[in-house]
Amino acid sequence: MKKNLLLRLMSAMLCVCLLAGTLAGCSGNKAQTDTSGETSEDVAASEEIPAEALEELTNGYDPEVDTNLDAERSDSGDASLAGAVITINGEKVTFSNSKLIADYKISPNKNNPNDPNTPHRNHKIDTITIHCSAGVTQVYAIANLYSKSATEASVNYAIGSDGKILMILEEKDRSWASSNSANDNRAVTIEVASEVNSPYAVTDEAYKALIKLVTDICQRNNIEKLVWSDDSVTRIKHLDGANMTVHRDFANKACPGDYLYSRMGDIASQVNKNLGVE
Repeated sequence: MKKNLLLRLMSAMLCVCLLAGTLAGCSGNKAQTDTSGETSEDVAASEEIPAEALEELTNGYDPEVDTNLDAERSDSGDASLAGAVITINGEKVTFSNSKLIADYKISPNKNNPNDPNTPHRNHKIDTITIHCSAGVTQVYAIANLYSKSATEASVNYAIGSDGKILMILEEKDRSWASSNSANDNRAVTIEVASEVNSPYAVTDEAYKALIKLVTDICQRNNIEKLVWSDDSVTRIKHLDGANMTVHRDFANKACPGDYLYSRMGDIASQVNKNLGVE
């Protein structure tokens, strides 16, 4: 009798953890088809998800073991802070990368895998999209998750709970983050380490690092002012200067969680203060 009760309790806990990861994070365990017709499988990982669930969702990813990836950087190409100049729709666009990063691990999940003639993003950067990690707090753990081709998801930058910033994709490359190719082609996507449960709070260190990183992205990409709107249609259509979007705009997700979502206006305000605009 006790054994059956224990099994039922374990099963219930697993369901709760899986539901939290699916609804909250930059990713979930259900395949999403974005507007380009490409399929990207959003995969959530939480430090509290049982081992068997992690095996199913992340192909063996273990956040307590896979934390130091210095010797495991991707061979898919050298990352460069110098960036690149790329011609997009007849216009030469200069891309660079943030010098705020402490390290990098380049994900193989980028751009349009169905079109070899598009080896980079197809739009200049004019948008910021912030995600939450739904329980993965170590930045190297986030990087390890996105280093796997089977994950079929990525972001440009990841921020750990200690404020450390890693580059996951160069800014010239489109990430697979928002369940929408048009958004990911024009946005720099950032995953911020958060708690596993709603409202998916982030640490003060991570929040401060986020402000610094977004300021740096805006300065280098000539984004003169960051504009947040509480209206999703305004955000999606970039009306009234809106240039901040969130994952929940494009998919049935809680991402970036209510903690960050409620602070998007504050993020814009602090970044604009750093940019010298009101």
